[in-house]
This record gives sequence, structure tokens and C-alpha cells, in this order.
Amino acid sequence: MKMRTVMIILIAILYGIVMYFVLNPDAYGAYVDYYLFHSRVFSRHDEKAFERHTLPGSIELYKTYHVGKNDPRITYLGFSTNQTSGRWTHGKYAKMAFELPKITTDVIVRFHLNPYVNTHNQRVDVEVFVNGVNLDIWNFRERKSLPRTEFVIPKKMLKDTHRINIDFKIKGYASPKQLGYGNNNNKLGFFLKEFEVVPKPTSR
Repeated sequence: MKMRTVMIILIAILYGIVMYFVLNPDAYGAYVDYYLFHSRVFSRHDEKAFERHTLPGSIELYKTYHVGKNDPRITYLGFSTNQTSGRWTHGKYAKMAFELPKITTDVIVRFHLNPYVNTHNQRVDVEVFVNGVNLDIWNFRERKSLPRTEFVIPKKMLKDTHRINIDFKIKGYASPKQLGYGNNNNKLGFFLKEFEVVPKPTSR
């Protein structure tokens, strides 16, 4: 009787887990990427903490922010620790967040970066999501001119919130070690150096 009860409890728990992942496919993908494929460097718990983190204030428009310098108004996840000139993305996903001052126009977010493309890693593709909305995709190719790494956030997206959560979904990331370029095992996508936010000029 006890064994039967234990089996029923185990089946119920398993069913609950399966239903949770069926109803939350994003959570399923996060667990698989983190624990099985190791294609993301942060856990679901880290991601939730990142989303709940309260920023101390808004950034300034027209100012160039050097990503290598710590600023409490800007937070990063899935990036390397700050270096002198910027930060590398690690793995399939990277995130950053900041708040904008009150603004009533569209804004342009402009990035200065270098993709990890070379003779042995000839393409990197980056999908850019802002507050869950896909706003752009950047296609980097070896020996090709870099695309414009900027996008426009429509003012309607800023109507109810000034917090900007930017998600980068990266394909083509690779570690220098697997390519024969040294002992660095980090799976690199692009090196982010600077960014700035400016109001979009209004057309006349």
C-alpha cells in the first residue's frame, strides 16, 4: 500500500512538472539551454532576479555610455565582467536593461560593437528584442561590411514604462578554444563597446 501511495505521488509530481513546462515553453527552453546544452550562462533564477532588479535612475539622452565602465543605472546579464574597453556576450543569450527619462518621441538606440567573426567562424546573427518585441536582426559576415547596429523604439512602447529590457539572441557564437585560437572556453558572440540613446528626429 505504501509503495502504491509513493508511486501515485511520484506520478503526480512528474505530471505537474510536465504540465508546467507545457504551459511555460520559455521556462522549458531556459532549463534545457542552461542545464543540458550549456548554451546560456545564466539560470532561470538569475534571469528572474535580473528582471526584478530596481534601477536607481534613468540614463541620459545623447550621452555615449562606455560599457567597460560600471554604472548602477545599467545592468547586464550574459556578458563578461567589465573590461577596459567593453564586454563580450557569452553564449546564446545576453541581456541589458536601463531606464529612459520621460520622452514623447521615438528613440534610437545605437550600439558600437565588434562581432566574433573570423576565418573559422564566418557568421554571427543577432536578434534584438526590446521588452519582448523583436525590433531588429543583425547579420554579421566575415569580410563583409558591418550592418548598422541600431534600432528604433516606437514611442508607443514607452507609454506605460520607461524601463528598457534588451534581449540579444545570438546564433554563431563560438569559443576561441574550439576554433583553435587559444584556451578561452567562453562562447563569444559580440564585443559591446559603447551605446547611446537619442530621440529620433521628427520628419517635417
